[in-house]
Amino acid sequence: MMTKLCIDFGSGYNPKTGYKTCDVTTLPQLDFQYDGKDEIVGLREKSVDVFYLRNVVHHIPDLQRTFTTLKKYLKVGGKLVIIDCN
Repeated sequence: MMTKLCIDFGSGYNPKTGYKTCDVTTLPQLDFQYDGKDEIVGLREKSVDVFYLRNVVHHIPDLQRTFTTLKKYLKVGGKLVIIDCN
């Protein structure tokens, strides 16, 4: 069975065991840090199967730049899952 990499984006304040986490904060429990611009520190380009963004999109000041950055890290055929109530 092939392992998939799913990044829970914006999870800095609520990381869960078994999840890879990423946030703009510098909290020590994060697996990766998004610099808010063009790079996700600690992550290789084209290595992510799924980015999962739950209740975080309305906090992102520059959506176009962020989505362009996420696309750079997604594998071909990768998914961007967004759940947001605002």
